[in-house]
Amino acid sequence: MNRIIYVLLEGEDDERFLNKIIKTELEKRHSRVKVYKYAQVTRKELEKFVSWLKKSSTAYIFFSDMDRVACYTKKKEQITSKTSKNVDAARIAVVKAEIESWYLAGLDRSNAMSLNIQHSNNTESITKEDFATMHKKYTSKIDFMTVILEKFSFDIAKTQNRSFRYFCDKFL
Repeated sequence: MNRIIYVLLEGEDDERFLNKIIKTELEKRHSRVKVYKYAQVTRKELEKFVSWLKKSSTAYIFFSDMDRVACYTKKKEQITSKTSKNVDAARIAVVKAEIESWYLAGLDRSNAMSLNIQHSNNTESITKEDFATMHKKYTSKIDFMTVILEKFSFDIAKTQNRSFRYFCDKFL
């Protein structure tokens, strides 16, 4: 078993998904999974941290949403030029389009219907704005996300979102 792996991510929604869905799988190969929220630090601090990871040969995964960038290669180039020049492109996991698409990817038709949302066999184009229109019967987005994660299926998610399947194949 490898030692610690750091997961560098943007915010709370990413961390919630990591803790409920991905962390258990990472722990099968690593003794500890630690989170580093890079959106909350300066670029200089991020550069220093990633440099330390590389020098110490500590495993890491750098998460980023695709947002509105045209392709994965461009997004990785954008990260290495604008976010952290020290990030190894092979350690970048790009979520298409945004983390909300991965949440919905894990729902089969029955679970989507039980949440009163339209099921999709391909969730890659789901954005934060799309997601926001779906959780009207819940008091908050967090409550809605929590319910989705309770119904989440790895196998279903892999069939409904290519970037999730790629992530699983590469990092899990």
